[in-house]
Amino acid sequence: MIAVYFFSGTGHSRAVADYLAVRLGVGAVRIEDASVEEKYDVAVVVFPVYCQNVPEPVRAFLPRIDAGFAAVVATYGGISPGNVLRDARDLLRCPLTAAACVPTGHS
Repeated sequence: MIAVYFFSGTGHSRAVADYLAVRLGVGAVRIEDASVEEKYDVAVVVFPVYCQNVPEPVRAFLPRIDAGFAAVVATYGGISPGNVLRDARDLLRCPLTAAACVPTGHS
């Protein structure tokens, strides 16, 4: 089973999460509404870069994920994603198998 989670301040990350969820045949779930009691084969997490950092709600959510593997997608305004992919990897308890930085509109 696959889960797609997202945190989105302006809607850019939600749009990316919705796109991925449709192609994976699942629904996208806001991390604020997510229950991580179920273990997934793969967890995809989409979030924006805030000042070259992982936003605090995502920082608190990533260690709670119980999955065989994780993929993270960081959306950013085209300036610099900083070290968010490495930081996200370090917060996860499961192996990170895919990661991407996707430029979107700057807010």
